[in-house]
This record gives sequence, structure tokens and C-alpha cells, in this order.
Amino acid sequence: MSQRATTWLLFAAMAVTVPLPYFMFVIAGLLPLVVVLWLMTTGGWGFKLFNAIHLVIYAPLLYMLAWFLARRLGALPARVRTLATLACALAIGALGALPLYGVGHNVYTPVNLYRLFQRGLG
Repeated sequence: MSQRATTWLLFAAMAVTVPLPYFMFVIAGLLPLVVVLWLMTTGGWGFKLFNAIHLVIYAPLLYMLAWFLARRLGALPARVRTLATLACALAIGALGALPLYGVGHNVYTPVNLYRLFQRGLG
């Protein structure tokens, strides 16, 4: 697996599962990047702009982290690198099972990612 493929695989896994602080003048919850992207499609132009700011900040940070991990994994032999990349992606994906996610001003009931997608944000 090439470094570029490793970077994008890890970035995609992080974008879907890593809980990021979501701000609405106060911490409004922890949401993965894809949910913030989905929120950007709803609401008025101010809400879209507000969510775009989250994307502009978090997407490059996640990409740089994925790039850093891919560089470190790139030093390994090819077969070990592929297995290590898959192990990292699975470990990142396991975050979705933890009750970390939610949205609500100051207080929210944390749920796992699958329940968050199931019940929606409303």
C-alpha cells in the first residue's frame, strides 16, 4: 500500500469517527467531520458559514495527522505496512463504538456513533 493510499485511508477513517469539538459559541458537542459536513447542508447561510469554518480548521488537521502516521508506517516493510495500516484504520473505526458523540448546548447525552447516525441530530 502506497503512502498516498495509506494517508487517504487513515484520513477517511478519522473523518468518519474521530470526535471533534463542535462549537456554537460554547461547546455544543463532539461530532465527526462528516457530520459537520452534513450539517453544512442544512440551515441558513450563517449556519453554513459557521460549519464551513469547522471544516476549514479540522480537515487539514486530520489530514496532517493521517499524513504523519502514513510516513511513520511507510518505514515498515510492505506487508507489515499494509497490516499496520489496516490495524490503525480498525482502531480508529472502533472509536465509533464508544459513547463520545452528541450535540446540545452544554449538556447532551453521549451516544456511540452508530446511535448518533440512527437517531439523527434532531
